[in-house]
Amino acid sequence: RLFGLTLMNLLSDSPYQVELEKEVSLKKQFLDVVIVRKNAEAVNIELPIGLENLAEHNLLSYKSLRESFDDWAIEELIGYYSNYRKIASPSLDKLLPIEQFKLYAISTRYPANLLNGKVEFQKIQHGVFDLTWGSRMIRLIVLSQIELAERNAFWLLFSGKAQEFVFADQHYHWHSPKERAVLNQLYELYKHEGVVMPYT
Repeated sequence: RLFGLTLMNLLSDSPYQVELEKEVSLKKQFLDVVIVRKNAEAVNIELPIGLENLAEHNLLSYKSLRESFDDWAIEELIGYYSNYRKIASPSLDKLLPIEQFKLYAISTRYPANLLNGKVEFQKIQHGVFDLTWGSRMIRLIVLSQIELAERNAFWLLFSGKAQEFVFADQHYHWHSPKERAVLNQLYELYKHEGVVMPYT
């Protein structure tokens, strides 16, 4: 939820709208985050690495510090996509074009088991991979490997690394001071998980 709230803040001045825990089936199942284009305006903010070419509908599955992105998580994401596409389309007979959807696997940890022969992938840049899963292309973003750069401050908040968190705190631009309170929760969560955090 903290990931989604911060992503909502990042895109608040963009033509995209972020929805959290989107219900995508009759039985309650929740997709972590959906980013939907609200209008045709040009994107006027610099997006973090890996999110440069958002589609009309962008489905994000997020795995935090203690979770692992594995082949089952990929299957779940594709299942969510199938259900979401039906919901977002005018009818089951008129499904929105597949090109209007992008799938994102966001992982704090490097998913060694997944990238060790289980899936075809191409490294795009440091921490960013394109996976081929059947007929689907999935963008994998590994937050603990993202380059230390101002444009990546949002990702680095969730990197699970103290130095990167401090850098992100100094460089991420919140839209209001009140929203920055998310940092306190994230800081406490990291301490609880055993990440040695600086006291500032």
